[in-house]
Amino acid sequence: MTAARFLGFSRTEAAHYSLLLAMIAISGAGMLIGLDIIKEENVQLGKDALIAVCFSFFSGLIAIALMMKFLEKFTFTVFALYRVILGGGLLALLYTGVIS
Repeated sequence: MTAARFLGFSRTEAAHYSLLLAMIAISGAGMLIGLDIIKEENVQLGKDALIAVCFSFFSGLIAIALMMKFLEKFTFTVFALYRVILGGGLLALLYTGVIS
């Protein structure tokens, strides 16, 4: 999203582009896991996975709709601050040896 903003895209256009790119990666990862589930030949696991996919899909749609409404009125400042604080915190934990 940041790169798209630097290229002159609007906030909503940058978010759309970022989400389209994410869909490709998430779908690919889901397909790989789906193939593993099919190889297991466990019918109950397959049913449970399908239910989880449906719930994930609809909750994702709701989250995207809410985010797009948010971006129509507000800036990326909240997300930028979140990324800087989280990144700094993770680096601090990494360099202090708390996580490895």
